[in-house]
Amino acid sequence: MAVAAWAQAPVHYVDIHLGPGIRSENVFIRYILEGEELGGQVQARPGVTDYLISTMREDHAAAGFRALVYAPGCGMQTVNIALSGESNPQTDFVCRPLGEVTLNGRITQAERLSGHEVKVQARYLARWASAFLGIGRILVAVPLADAVEPRKDGRFQIAVPDLARDAVTGAPDHPGEIQIWAVDKVTGEDVAQLTTVEATNGTRMGGLKVQAEYPGETEFAPCRINGVPVLIDREGFAHRDFINPCDR
Repeated sequence: MAVAAWAQAPVHYVDIHLGPGIRSENVFIRYILEGEELGGQVQARPGVTDYLISTMREDHAAAGFRALVYAPGCGMQTVNIALSGESNPQTDFVCRPLGEVTLNGRITQAERLSGHEVKVQARYLARWASAFLGIGRILVAVPLADAVEPRKDGRFQIAVPDLARDAVTGAPDHPGEIQIWAVDKVTGEDVAQLTTVEATNGTRMGGLKVQAEYPGETEFAPCRINGVPVLIDREGFAHRDFINPCDR
């Protein structure tokens, strides 16, 4: 068994075992132990079958463990385990194949990218995950696929998972949205959020509603002020004719 996250297995841990065909370097795991405020995120590694996550808090084992697990092409999975000081439970992440939805977009106001050469990445903002994990108002953003390079005219096409038909992300009590980000072509660092411009399927904070299809072409503009990617929540302000993509 190839194990990631520890050179030597901890005394107490949760073993997240990956099912066949899942590329471990693409797995996303956001977790928290009972009694923690922030939790952590597993650093994905290639060529492993299991991720062992220590359940020790100072000198004792935690009483509970929660996690959100995702891999491209698979449905999302939540984990909620009661722990004891005598067991090291294993939970299987089995891929439930999930179809794809094609999103066609176009970047406008490219000058806001400050000369960066960028790729485009889709992320799922799981607004429900904060309450599930118990991390207050901290938002959980899940990378959905590899970043793609836009054409010279700013147009791009990206395939996102069909989250509307997933048992977890499609649940009525699990609000979320898809956000599109421009990342540096070389470093992969965030350059700006690409927010929707007058999109009928857009959200208040510039993302896209989780839908089974995205017809036509969606226009996006970079939200970047003084070189920093930022989005200003301006709920309640009157609509203005000039659209600043950083005002919401």
